[in-house]
Amino acid sequence: SAAEVAVNNLARDTKYYWRVRSVNIAGESRWSEVWSFTTILGPPLLISPENGANHISTDTELVWNETERAETYEIQLSKTPDFSNSILDSSGVSGTALEVLNLNNNTVYYWRVRSINTAVVSEWSEVWSFKTIVALPDAPALASPETDAKNVSIDTVLVWNVTEQTEAYHVQLSAVSDFTSTVVDSAGVKGTDLVIHNLKYNTKYYWRIRSANIAGESEWSAVWSFKTIIAPPALVSPENDAAEISTDTLLVWSETDGATAYHVQLSREYDFTSTVIDSAGITTTELSINSLEGGTEYYWRFRALNGFGASEWSPVWRFRTQSVTSVDAVSDEIPVDYSLDQNYPNPFNPSTTIRFALPSESTVRLEVYNMLGQYIVTLIKDENYRSGIYETLWDGLDTAGREVAGGIYMYRIVAGDYIEAKRMIMVK
Repeated sequence: SAAEVAVNNLARDTKYYWRVRSVNIAGESRWSEVWSFTTILGPPLLISPENGANHISTDTELVWNETERAETYEIQLSKTPDFSNSILDSSGVSGTALEVLNLNNNTVYYWRVRSINTAVVSEWSEVWSFKTIVALPDAPALASPETDAKNVSIDTVLVWNVTEQTEAYHVQLSAVSDFTSTVVDSAGVKGTDLVIHNLKYNTKYYWRIRSANIAGESEWSAVWSFKTIIAPPALVSPENDAAEISTDTLLVWSETDGATAYHVQLSREYDFTSTVIDSAGITTTELSINSLEGGTEYYWRFRALNGFGASEWSPVWRFRTQSVTSVDAVSDEIPVDYSLDQNYPNPFNPSTTIRFALPSESTVRLEVYNMLGQYIVTLIKDENYRSGIYETLWDGLDTAGREVAGGIYMYRIVAGDYIEAKRMIMVK
């Protein structure tokens, strides 16, 4: 039977010579004839792409270390780790790098290299793998506001369709079609919508989106445009919370850019559940209102109109009309002098009558104050009366229509050059 001995860790790509002789108690035999053999070449050491690397370009370069005494190299690239289905098997490569092109995106590849010379072929190197980068995403399709939309709110939402293999979106909004300046330039948007606040009224805007992932950004989407709603009118008069407004008054507001008409509402309720006036198509910036109720609180608002729709409503303002006090002539007698009588009854609750006399035609003002001199209400506001004796009723309400507290009050008349004041007592 044959005899053998194991020999380990010989140098690679080296020629060795060997012989054997027999030995027993009598001594040693002659040496056998000399044989020789050459050891295998060393496999190359792989360099890049590094093992397990991600996001490798679909056009990349496989690089390995030079092997001593190697003349050429053989490279295999496969989608399977056992190389049962190699997509590249290239031999005779004289350098230590090989460019591979047009690999698939988002795909794991396995690769190995071995050394070759005229005498021997090395073992295969280690098997390394890498994963190619995902493909650039497609440009998204825009959804809303629809292109050329009109009357879009100044607080709006830009919406687009999702694109595959997208990690985020880049949104641009501009008032110029070439986007040389932007109102919004926001990258890294994760969803498929973006809320935009406080745009300008009656302004045309342009917007576009592109998709992004680790491979880069897509082309820009189509450019869409929209125009925002016109501004609501600014109210001018009567001023907000104004009191003692005539029952025949004028509502005035500012002109709105882009408006062709206006819509006015006047109501006794803040929420306009019912209206005194609901008038659209007004082409001026004022509206005359007649025969309102005296001592009543009114609310009013406007919105602008054009061919595309209506603006938002203006803020709601309110005013209170002056109390319409009934003044009755109680005698045809012509008094000799001006006079202001004591009210009756006095004390009173809830109302009292005040009488005064005019010897000649006069403009009369009759007002009520508390004992601190604070204004309470006007009963007669600069109205003209012929000579005579008159009386009017105070219902115990202030200018806002609220019941006054019990206490002492002053009522004061001014008629021509005549001025007089008296006290009266409200009891609760």
